[in-house]
Amino acid sequence: MSKGKFHPYSKHKTIHCDDTGETVSGDNYLASKHWKNMRIPVYDHYKGVCQRCGSNIPLDVAHIHHRVYKRMGREKISDLVLYCNNCHACVHKNKKEQHETNRNLNSLISSLTLSEKLEAYDILTAHFDFDVNGLESAKNKEQIMIDERIETINDHIYKLKKELKKLKREKETNDEKIIS
Repeated sequence: MSKGKFHPYSKHKTIHCDDTGETVSGDNYLASKHWKNMRIPVYDHYKGVCQRCGSNIPLDVAHIHHRVYKRMGREKISDLVLYCNNCHACVHKNKKEQHETNRNLNSLISSLTLSEKLEAYDILTAHFDFDVNGLESAKNKEQIMIDERIETINDHIYKLKKELKKLKREKETNDEKIIS
């Protein structure tokens, strides 16, 4: 966490909720009347469908996730997204892994000599079709590509598991018909 910035749900952060008039600390925000009131409009907006895997989710187990934190207390629907429990956990796991990757890469870059940094710059600009602003841009571009690949693979795995369950149910139904 960078200096001067608090986690959005920090007890040190105060959030004023325009619609309810509440002022709550960040660590109590998800228990606020405002946040509870946001669930139904967000759920309805996404028609109860997980925006990552496409599964239908009952309202009582739906997870509302912040895309951005800049309007906490006065969120727009577009600031929020609906996930099932598994996908919400994956999103947070991927963010944690991304932070760890960034930390490791920053550590590696800072350990390079100037000539090694210039060599890395030349290699990266030769392999990426965009203007590299230092090594940070290349790192971010590659991380985005990796995250997109992981998300695509996870989507395919989910769809395959869903199809396998469907086929298993069909087989069990056919087996029952044969026995009868």
